[in-house]
Amino acid sequence: MIANRNIRSEVSASELLKSTLNTYLDRDKMELLRRLKEQKGVEGLKEEEWTEIYVSNFALNRYCNLKVTDNTLYHAERVGFNNEVMYNDYWNRVLGLLPMPILKELGINYNKNEIFSRGDLLKSLSLNVPIFASLLVTSHLADGLATFGFFYFPLECLLMYLRFLFLDTFLIIRNNRVQYSILGLITIFSFLAMFRNASGGCDSLGYLLRGYWQDVILFIICFFIIKRISR
Repeated sequence: MIANRNIRSEVSASELLKSTLNTYLDRDKMELLRRLKEQKGVEGLKEEEWTEIYVSNFALNRYCNLKVTDNTLYHAERVGFNNEVMYNDYWNRVLGLLPMPILKELGINYNKNEIFSRGDLLKSLSLNVPIFASLLVTSHLADGLATFGFFYFPLECLLMYLRFLFLDTFLIIRNNRVQYSILGLITIFSFLAMFRNASGGCDSLGYLLRGYWQDVILFIICFFIIKRISR
């Protein structure tokens, strides 16, 4: 998946899946990727070097990449806190949370196919190079400081508080017993991955404005469809 993610914005989902499977089934290519990974290594990294490889297990990297905070803070300091480009891009992404039909009705021209991560933008500004859409992971702290300056701290506290209030709706306490909702159990994996380093400060607001409501509405629709079919 990692070896093919640089083409995800250029091909359809089915083509990306086919390319990923072909890479996985190609033993020579997998062996070459393994050797390149070993050559790159993870030792002796400087603070300005950007890496997402911290442990040998590719899945655990998403949960063990604490050093990404140090790396991204280095770049955040280079671009300056409360950076105008980072700030404008943040609100553009918030606007992009709206479905395309709504954006078209509002007369807003928004290209959702132009995919680059907040990490890509931060690195581009720091090194003064064109944006390369490699979907780099960034950290909440560096992304927030580069976008809002020190105002990020009270803002993120508020967003986190609201997020936990939303998450609390997935369980009910009755007679000193905790009851979990079916939707909460279905989406439990997303809860486990919710607070890891990924898209930075955009994650919290994105979940509050779209992610939560999207899951609830889809669940209600599926519930009534299944209920009608089962009659």
